[in-house]
Amino acid sequence: MNPKVIAEIQRCKEDFSYFANRYLKILDAENNKHIKFKPNLAQMRLYNSLGQNNWVYVLKARQLGMTTGVAGIAFWKALFTPNYRVAIIAHTTQSAKNIFDIYNNYYNNLPDFLKVQQTASNVNEMKFVTGSIIRVGSAASESFRGSTYNFLHLSEFAFYDNIAKTTASIFQTATKNAIVIMETTPNGQNEAKETWEADNGYEKLFISWLDGERYVQKTNLVRSMTF
Repeated sequence: MNPKVIAEIQRCKEDFSYFANRYLKILDAENNKHIKFKPNLAQMRLYNSLGQNNWVYVLKARQLGMTTGVAGIAFWKALFTPNYRVAIIAHTTQSAKNIFDIYNNYYNNLPDFLKVQQTASNVNEMKFVTGSIIRVGSAASESFRGSTYNFLHLSEFAFYDNIAKTTASIFQTATKNAIVIMETTPNGQNEAKETWEADNGYEKLFISWLDGERYVQKTNLVRSMTF
C-alpha cells in the first residue's frame, strides 16, 4: 500500500476531528445530496464532554443532530478499533431504522481505502473483518442480550416503554470502560428525569435549540479526545 495512504489511515485512526471533518458525510434533507459533516455547536459540546467523562447524559432540544453526532464517534471507533462493539437502542423500530441509515451513509461515502471490509450487513447490523460490530435496535428488541458492548447509545430513552427495566438490562452488557451516551428530549415526570436529577456520576449536558444554530468550521475547537 502507498505510504501516503498508510499515513492517512493512521491519522484518521488517531484523530477523530480530522477524520470526521474530512471523510464523514451526511444527507442534506433540503437538496437530497450528501455533504461533508460539519459539527454544529451542540455536537461539539458533546464531543468535548466525552473527552472528560465516558458517561454522558444529554438533555436536549429537538432537531440538533445529536444522533448524527453520536453516530460519528461510534462509527469512528468501530471502524478503527478491532473487536469494538457498538449498541444503539432507539425508542421505536422506525427510529432504529433511521439511525442505522446514518451509519450506512457514513460507510457508503467513505473512500475505498478507508472502507474496512464487512463480513455481514443486514437491516440493523454491520460487522467488519476486524471483529467490530455496530448493532441498532429498538428498546423492545431482545437482540442485545448475550453480548457485551464497548459503546452504548440510548437514544430518546425517556420515551422507552419501561425505562428502568430496559436501561438496567442494557447496562449489564457494558464493558468496564464502556462509553455510555444517554440522550433524550424531555418527557415529563419519569425515571429519565430522576436520573437527570440524581448524583450518579454522569456528565450532565443540557443543550438548547440555541446550540444548533451556528456551525463550527475550525477543528481545533474540539479538545484533545481520549474517548
